[in-house]
Amino acid sequence: MTRPPLTRRESMTKRKMTKTKNRKATNKSTRVPVVMGKGLDAAALAYRNLLVDPCNAALVHPTFASMGVQSGNLIRFEYNFTPMSGLNTDFQIEVTPSNWSSTSTDLVNFGQTTLGGTGTVGTVAGLTDIGFLQNNARWARCIAGCLQAVYTGTELNRSGWIGSALIPNSNMLLSGQTGVGTATFQNYCQVINRTGEVVHEVKFIPGVVDQRGLGNGGVSDLSASSMVMLGYGLPAGGFINFRLVLVYEWIPNGGTAVQAPTSAVASRNSLQEVLNSLGKGAWWLGQHAAPILQAAARGYAAGGYIGAAGAGALAAQRAITF
Repeated sequence: MTRPPLTRRESMTKRKMTKTKNRKATNKSTRVPVVMGKGLDAAALAYRNLLVDPCNAALVHPTFASMGVQSGNLIRFEYNFTPMSGLNTDFQIEVTPSNWSSTSTDLVNFGQTTLGGTGTVGTVAGLTDIGFLQNNARWARCIAGCLQAVYTGTELNRSGWIGSALIPNSNMLLSGQTGVGTATFQNYCQVINRTGEVVHEVKFIPGVVDQRGLGNGGVSDLSASSMVMLGYGLPAGGFINFRLVLVYEWIPNGGTAVQAPTSAVASRNSLQEVLNSLGKGAWWLGQHAAPILQAAARGYAAGGYIGAAGAGALAAQRAITF
């Protein structure tokens, strides 16, 4: 039986439905989610994980070359210390991982004072594990790390502020000298939070000098990257516990039986490509890492996490190039 021809209205309706169906199919096929880390090979993704989580991620070599030195052994150091004492309410701490050499005393410098003062800066006692590198390495470089500060006092007495930053110049605090004033130090902070609201954290990103590494007995360049924190207006005695984690790649000296691997870095990606995959936000300031990692798990890009310091933090971020 022959079907009668479609009326004008039926014909137009059918054509409209066909176009809509085709448009939906086209949209569906071209909507590809943006996945953070896309374009990174396996070695770069593994190093990306180490940068974001230096405390727990698997130890892997970085994606950048080692300036003629073959890839070395990997080691992770962890320190916990509570250096504040007495009636002091302010602190300043600077960690420069490239200052690991046997001739350096400025790996960790710390100053404390009463409110608004500028106390004398000293080294932190008890960081003895770094002596392993000083005694056994002929060359080393830090490839990841983090500095955390946790308030351990009561909620009733909680007061003050803690700021943190990653700055591309070391030795801002020098042992035996007067510390930088609180008002000046605040200008270096990329984020400032109320004490105890979060685990205050700053992560290490190797700068150009840090990527080259340092031979034992050498002196670190003044442009090496430093993790810094400032605390002010804390309850007397501070009640701040610090946790420092540093991951090094190192080459043994002739006096140790440990042999360094000779495999070169197996990644086609640069450090900058790895950093770009982490988005535009200040992910190296601990509280910003969580939303970025969650966005990565959901499969789309995230960025713009500026933090409590607002426009000032954004300006500080733009002024820094790694």
